[in-house]
Amino acid sequence: MKRIHFIGIKGIGISGLACYFKKKGYFVSGSDSQEKFPTDKLLKKYKIKPKEFSEKNIKKNLDLVIYSSAYQENHLERKKAKKLKIPQKSFFEVLADIFNRKKNKILIVGTHGKTTTSSLTAHLLKKTGFSPSAFIGGIISNWNQNFLIGNKSYIVAEGDEYQDKFLLFKPDYLLVTNIDYDHPDYFKNKNQYKNSFKKIIGKTRKKVFFSEKIPANFRKFLKEINFPLLGEKNKENAYLVYRLAKELKIPDKKIKKAFESFKGVKRRMEILGIQHSTLNTRYLFIDDYAHHPAEIKATLSALRESFPSNKILAIFQPHTFSRTKSLLSRFGKCFQKADFVLLLPTFSSVREKKTKEDIDKILVQEIKKHHPKVKSLPFRAGSVTSEVKKIVRKNSKPNKSNNFIILTLGAGNVYELNGKLVKSFAK
Repeated sequence: MKRIHFIGIKGIGISGLACYFKKKGYFVSGSDSQEKFPTDKLLKKYKIKPKEFSEKNIKKNLDLVIYSSAYQENHLERKKAKKLKIPQKSFFEVLADIFNRKKNKILIVGTHGKTTTSSLTAHLLKKTGFSPSAFIGGIISNWNQNFLIGNKSYIVAEGDEYQDKFLLFKPDYLLVTNIDYDHPDYFKNKNQYKNSFKKIIGKTRKKVFFSEKIPANFRKFLKEINFPLLGEKNKENAYLVYRLAKELKIPDKKIKKAFESFKGVKRRMEILGIQHSTLNTRYLFIDDYAHHPAEIKATLSALRESFPSNKILAIFQPHTFSRTKSLLSRFGKCFQKADFVLLLPTFSSVREKKTKEDIDKILVQEIKKHHPKVKSLPFRAGSVTSEVKKIVRKNSKPNKSNNFIILTLGAGNVYELNGKLVKSFAK
């Protein structure tokens, strides 16, 4: 039995790999922060209990250490592994090894929409008898996990452009959701970012599918099945998956059944709760991973289209100082379809240092140029709940129907606040 230790095991991608190896019969251990993570339930399901970071976790009998790219060579566990001469590989190196050994390799790349598109692709192949393996950057509601172990030659994976990680992969089919400049801490300009995508496109063996505007016949196709995902962007990504399906000669009847049964991905316009008050008021609590201006704009547009009479209260937690600074003007304009905006302190990455400027303060001022109802708050459940209830009271009309969407946005731990808001409004 091989023994593998995972550094940063709670990460949304690496947790799936750890459970994959556990299910394959390997001895798996792992370490991470003891904070609450969305993957805690998944790891518990596979009886993996993450330990606190410690040199003691690295023992001589380990065959391999797999680490999240967030943890560099100077991390205490990686230093200990090097001292003991235990082989080390990054999460994406191991994932690429698994991926590249398959015969029919499907990679989904793009700045936005990768996780939902990857999930829909894997779900479709599973439902239509292809029995794929899959590694996804989110918890798929149909499976309550982020990976599949298939018994055939197909594999679906989500490719991350950050640090050119997706260039480790050798896809047969490539789905490109979009190319919209991001990760300014690594890609110094838009051309460098686009060139990275050109490289993975050039490595694809069989066919590349680029996102396109939806034709009328496909729009009709989705209406016939009451497609469960909201918004134009999700429909465009579904069209990408549809074109791959037709390339694989899957009939429309089977595609429709698969699309209709898809339940989405956790933290992608996920409805966490619905509450009603005595004032003819309904509160719809929604959480979304959007953390780039284009993603935020798309999420708000989808909700505004689907719930035109609702007031939308957006609670945003920025993700990384470098992203906010680089895309500041776009962040300022992306909240226009929200009625109210509450801004939380930035969730910083371990890979960056805090800037000298007060980016959070600058962001509030930038949003205020385009949106009059924005306010900054500390990351405290009490403060956020109090402010949300205050906004609701002020904007509820007596003897009339009042519908609010309480939306949390961000790639950090903002979802925890939404869960607490649901409970608070239930009282």
